[in-house]
Amino acid sequence: MRFKAWKALKRLESENIVVLKSIGDKKNSTYAIYLNWENQLVEKTLILSLEHEATYQKRWLVNFD
Repeated sequence: MRFKAWKALKRLESENIVVLKSIGDKKNSTYAIYLNWENQLVEKTLILSLEHEATYQKRWLVNFD
């Protein structure tokens, strides 16, 4: 499961949606993950994803009216 998450993060980084910054100097160092708010598609992608999720979780639908 851990490798699938890393693969997804690397894909998001290549699409310029997230920024990964290494906290340490070693190969297996921890990374800080930031949303790249300078990319205009980040906010729109998040809104679309949340609206899509709200259709499956009816309790959240009221937040998008």
